[in-house]
Amino acid sequence: ALQIHAFNQEETLVGQGTLGLEIESDLPRIDMLLVAVGGGGLIGGIAAWFAGRIRIIAVEPEGAPTLHRAFEAGH
Repeated sequence: ALQIHAFNQEETLVGQGTLGLEIESDLPRIDMLLVAVGGGGLIGGIAAWFAGRIRIIAVEPEGAPTLHRAFEAGH
């Protein structure tokens, strides 16, 4: 069995990056993307796929500010 970490694992980022491929295939002229964040795996994979070619903005629900709390804690 392969243990899968939510964000701190290369396989996770590679897998999440395939969503970037799909988005780019559907929207070839995209220049900005809002991505929901929690643990960071999804936005990390998508950012890796686009490699600086578009602007990526992290968004999170008010009721689950995990990224905000991580920044407050110095991470």
